[in-house]
Amino acid sequence: MKKLIYLIVLALILGLALTGCLLSNVGQAPATGQSGISYLTKSPDSMTVVSDTNTMVTEINNIDVADQDAVLCWVHPGWFSGLTWKGWSGAQWIWDTYESDDPIQSPSASITGRVVRFERTFNISGTPTAGTLHIAVDNGYEVWLNGQFVGTDNVWPLPPGDLSWRTSNLKQEHVDWTNWQTVGNYNVIGLLQSGTNTLMIIAGNEYMYTDDTQPSGTSWPRTGGSAEPVGNKSNNPGGVVFQLDIDYEVVIEEAPGIAIEKSGPATAHEGDIITYTYTVTNAGDVPLSAVAVSDDLAGAAVYVSGDTNTDGFLDLDETWIFTANYDVPPVVDPVMNTANVFGTSPQDTQVTDDDDWSVDILNPAISVVKSADTEVAAPGDTVTYSYTVTNTGDCILYDVSLVDDVVGTITLTGLTDEDSDGFSDDLAVDATATGTADYEVTIDDPEWLVNNATASGTDELGLTVDDEASWTFHTMCARTIGYWKNHLDWCSLPEESIFYEVDKTTLLTYLPGSGAEVNGMNPLEMLRAQLLAAELNVACFDDEFDYSRYDAVNIYDTIHNAEEFLDDFPDDLNTYWSGLGKAGQRAFRIAHADSLALKDVLDTFNNMGDECF
Repeated sequence: MKKLIYLIVLALILGLALTGCLLSNVGQAPATGQSGISYLTKSPDSMTVVSDTNTMVTEINNIDVADQDAVLCWVHPGWFSGLTWKGWSGAQWIWDTYESDDPIQSPSASITGRVVRFERTFNISGTPTAGTLHIAVDNGYEVWLNGQFVGTDNVWPLPPGDLSWRTSNLKQEHVDWTNWQTVGNYNVIGLLQSGTNTLMIIAGNEYMYTDDTQPSGTSWPRTGGSAEPVGNKSNNPGGVVFQLDIDYEVVIEEAPGIAIEKSGPATAHEGDIITYTYTVTNAGDVPLSAVAVSDDLAGAAVYVSGDTNTDGFLDLDETWIFTANYDVPPVVDPVMNTANVFGTSPQDTQVTDDDDWSVDILNPAISVVKSADTEVAAPGDTVTYSYTVTNTGDCILYDVSLVDDVVGTITLTGLTDEDSDGFSDDLAVDATATGTADYEVTIDDPEWLVNNATASGTDELGLTVDDEASWTFHTMCARTIGYWKNHLDWCSLPEESIFYEVDKTTLLTYLPGSGAEVNGMNPLEMLRAQLLAAELNVACFDDEFDYSRYDAVNIYDTIHNAEEFLDDFPDDLNTYWSGLGKAGQRAFRIAHADSLALKDVLDTFNNMGDECF
């Protein structure tokens, strides 16, 4: 008969051979330590803890023995029956001695039986997800994991929790010799923990002596006809084997981070398209996915470059570039906006960063004011123009110039060298520059001489702005009939004139209101009045005003034709006209329509100077 007791201590979970157990490899955590650490679940891993000589044992009944390493025991050929565990090749049968009858301080150990404590400490570098303990013992056992009871078998018939069998003589009533190989399988996932774990197995090898009876009530067989102890490796072997299979998820510390630097132009104009550049880097210790940049004004930025391995992840050594465009709207100065970058860590932790940029919107403007010292000038007169140029914008103007389309380029006083190019041709904000220029009126100038001055300047972005100012003066000042009636400082008329040597008193009667018929009722009188005014204009001002320039008037021929026509009539035109009667007047108008029309040409000429006086 064979008595066997084996209790197996199984060491659980993932350790890197901290206690010498046989473990599989686990993932490594990054060595960087940063604030804001979270945890990232990586790929699943597994490990196996098995019985071997690194298992610590202590015999706890009857003998006070210090802790020691287990030894490989004598293996009974029948023990392998039913052991089909996946890692069986790694587990070894162990005991505190090679043979059950090897004494450990007590030569009676093989007779009195043994209770041996097997203990294995191991480390799980992750979160356990599954755990199964396989155990086989000759004869019975208890299993404890992390101080929690797992199970027991072939130790009876004590009630649960009654551990008195450990210290009693291990007779048949406490350890069943008939189930000499006890096999157990336990799901222990609820007892495993991250970090350090301790598996403890209490194994009992049956007492074997002459007073121990068979189940039938008979005594042990005796050797040589006498009642002798028969405990030895052959008929009462002791051994335990276990294997603990563990699945877990490796956890590593994660400190994700992302950084963005936004850049763009320092200045722009209303209506310009601003291109912003966003430089994105990984400021953490894990790659980031779903990296995107959003600008609160420009919207979603477009990825340009940086993913050197084209894996879609912002790696730790990569720098990604994004760009976005923005149209500068009216009445916004400066344009201030913020860009946000987002990324997602492998643990789905979203990280973000932001950066802002301000663009000064330039509003360049320039104004020019032009004036002159006269509004009237004759050919030969000199007109002095004055110019005032002001920077009315909000930025410096460079290369400021002023050009008059009549006078030419105007030299300005008050310009400064704002760009340090060695030339004083710039105008600061609100600054003013002035200049003057002289112009001599020529005979070829039009009656109304209009000239324009254009001031221009360029801002730092190369935008040129300008402004114009004009001045107009009259170069021909013929006087009207009314003028000559009220200004009697007449000059002498030429000999060929029909009015030559006619006294001034008589000549005044030729003018309306002074003797001539009013309102044009007598066309001859009106023609003579306009002719007198025209001849006075030519006689008094022909040296200053070359009336021959005005082709539309053709003043000299008109005066000649009017004189030839009027020379045929008496001086008293009122009496002559009245004597024609109504029918005669009507016929006269028709017959001399062309000559009478000269009045209108002369009238036009005489009124050319209305704006001057």
